Amino acid sequence: MNRTRSNGKTREMTGLRKFFTLATATALVAGCSSPQANFAQIYNDAVEAYANGDLDDSLVLMDSALEILPDSPEANKFVADVTKERKELQILNSGLEAQSDGDFEYAISRFLLIPEDSGAFTAANEEIIRSFNLWASATIESVQSSATSRKDFENAEALESLATWSIENLGQISGYRDMGAFESHLAGKEELTDTAFTYRQAQLLDYESKEMYVQAVGLLNQMIATGLYGMYNLGEARRLYEPLLAQKAADEANRLINEDRLEDAITPIQAALVVYPESASLKDAESQVEGFLRELYESSLAKMEVVEDDFDNLTFYYDRNTLSSYPGNHLFLYIGQKGEGAPYLRFQMMYYGNDWVFWERLRINVDGQIYEIEPGYFDVERDNYTSVWEWYDIEPSEQNLDMLRKVAGSEKTVLRFEGDYSADRTVTTAQKQAIKNVLYAYEALKQ
Repeated sequence: MNRTRSNGKTREMTGLRKFFTLATATALVAGCSSPQANFAQIYNDAVEAYANGDLDDSLVLMDSALEILPDSPEANKFVADVTKERKELQILNSGLEAQSDGDFEYAISRFLLIPEDSGAFTAANEEIIRSFNLWASATIESVQSSATSRKDFENAEALESLATWSIENLGQISGYRDMGAFESHLAGKEELTDTAFTYRQAQLLDYESKEMYVQAVGLLNQMIATGLYGMYNLGEARRLYEPLLAQKAADEANRLINEDRLEDAITPIQAALVVYPESASLKDAESQVEGFLRELYESSLAKMEVVEDDFDNLTFYYDRNTLSSYPGNHLFLYIGQKGEGAPYLRFQMMYYGNDWVFWERLRINVDGQIYEIEPGYFDVERDNYTSVWEWYDIEPSEQNLDMLRKVAGSEKTVLRFEGDYSADRTVTTAQKQAIKNVLYAYEALKQ
């Protein structure tokens, strides 16, 4: 039953209306000898006021009736029911006010407070749908007006966020037990999804044009996970990307192997498997690369010269070129291992010649890129016989290892030992290969 919406927060009335209502009730009490008759008259007037939509008047009158018969169950129930209805109408009105101000989320939160047994329940549900559709239209308009200044994924995320919000917050509204039936009323959700899809499609086409198939499949996974795009055959689109994804990953792995970046070779295949873990092609490619690397690492380990220190229970692994002679081996790696413990790398820089340099700084020119290592005079060890040796032996940092990998793959690397004097040495092809061999052998020992 529709009622006049009251904004009052108490049962008080104002002005002449209050005066005449109270006066009528008072006169009835004073002019009748029977309390039951007085109660019945005022009770009926309250019911009539309610029927006319005057909730405040009806409550004032029923309060007067309760002064006569305070234990009347009918009157007390009337007051409780009308008070509840008036509160619900106040909530509904506050939601409508927020809706008109464009605060759609707050408006919906107010409408959701109306209980299922309320006479305003149907109206509240209708206003929820209306508020959301208005909110969706405003969001789409805002996104489209700023589309040129934002990226496609930002526009899509703004739209998807609101569509997802509707599922999480509106999906369980009583009165629409069937989610499908409720969603059929949410035209705004469909419009949000359709508009978001245009931006996601632009993203996919951009990824495809750049052969960024990992990102493309990852985006499709993300779209599927939202549950918003059931009307689009995203699963089939994802399957069409699988051979492209596998071929691109395999090509990238081969490129890294050819560049001697073996430690990175498996990475593109593993990245592809993250977004497409069920791909048989990717699993085969992963097995092939892992088998190739395992064979390479083990063959490199077999080439190492092993030096045992039984006293300290230490084992050292050197590339044979490193131990063949000191001249020409001025920058090298070797491996140490104590007992059955984890292997570790050592990095040695050595000057060998006929004259002292007393070096305390080493500058390394790798294809034009300069690196510097500056141990200081007293950290460099020195010895001599018919020639002189000056060397510095440390545990390599990640930065050192990154530099050594670049040295191993360089066209030309020149070492400059600087101290009291200076001397230049060029890293030979054999020395570069020795660095690679030790890094590969180190991987074998770690496994």
